[in-house]
Amino acid sequence: MHARGVSEEITVMPRLIGAVCAICLMTACGSGPPTAPTTLTQSRTSSPTGNPGGGPDAIAAASVAAGTLVEGSIDGNDPVCFRNWDASGRCRQFDVTAPADGRLLATLRWVGSPRGLYDPDVFVVAPDGAWAFSDQGWPEKYATLPARRSLTYRIVVMAYGPSDQPFQLIAVVE
Repeated sequence: MHARGVSEEITVMPRLIGAVCAICLMTACGSGPPTAPTTLTQSRTSSPTGNPGGGPDAIAAASVAAGTLVEGSIDGNDPVCFRNWDASGRCRQFDVTAPADGRLLATLRWVGSPRGLYDPDVFVVAPDGAWAFSDQGWPEKYATLPARRSLTYRIVVMAYGPSDQPFQLIAVVE
């Protein structure tokens, strides 16, 4: 009888150790049991952390009304605004005041061949420093954040390289 009890104890131990390890991992990670992976949305959001390490720096900006199509270009003479992202990126900034509560959606379009990582980027920066960008590719990118009526948001367009990069930008509140 004693031998059988030891045998049962030996077969139960690996299961018990596995269960204890799983519980410890879930507790240490602060999460529950595994779930299905989440799907990426059109834009990625970051929490406000302040610079350095935060979103794009504020630079001189043109104020535009929501829904206004902006046609512009970026070249090697425009300021660097986001050294933590890419110190070679040059920026133009546009300030948009939300006319209503909703989601502020910035759409960036440009012409030219796709250049992968060197395609222009678009960022939306909230008054509290939260920001979003789009990692989608050519010839159009979108970035979006929740918007509150009467608050001003920064829309930053960043391009890479010394040559002129024409673009179109429109920001709307949906």
